[in-house]
Amino acid sequence: MLTEYQSIEEIDKIYVYLLQGELPICYWTGKLSDFTDPNPKFRWLTMKVDKSIGKVDKDYEAGMI
Repeated sequence: MLTEYQSIEEIDKIYVYLLQGELPICYWTGKLSDFTDPNPKFRWLTMKVDKSIGKVDKDYEAGMI
């Protein structure tokens, strides 16, 4: 089902995945509304290990974007 949103605030979360081939091994989740600043500051977003996949052993190896 395709959902049409009337505003950015209606979108609860967004996900960014780090893939190994087609397998999502790490992810980051956040709010789309955090990216609407017309003059954004640089920041690091820490990814999390997808422990159900088990390709990355340690949390600090998940990476940053």
